[in-house]
Amino acid sequence: SQPILVPIVTVGIFAAKEAASKALGTRKYSYLVLEVRHRVDGAPELWIDGKRVSVAVSVTHEGDFAVAVALAL
Repeated sequence: SQPILVPIVTVGIFAAKEAASKALGTRKYSYLVLEVRHRVDGAPELWIDGKRVSVAVSVTHEGDFAVAVALAL
């Protein structure tokens, strides 16, 4: 059986949603309504229901790992 390979960018987005969810209050928002978009300069932003929210998000990748930090402002 071959392992399922997920692009590291997708893993980073999931990590960002997880971090944002915890910063905003666990279970307050579904992962389906949390959206991570990237600005022109590549920096991630958090959007909920089509509106940008004041949550600072940082994502880093190294090899097969991705880590994200979110800070609700």
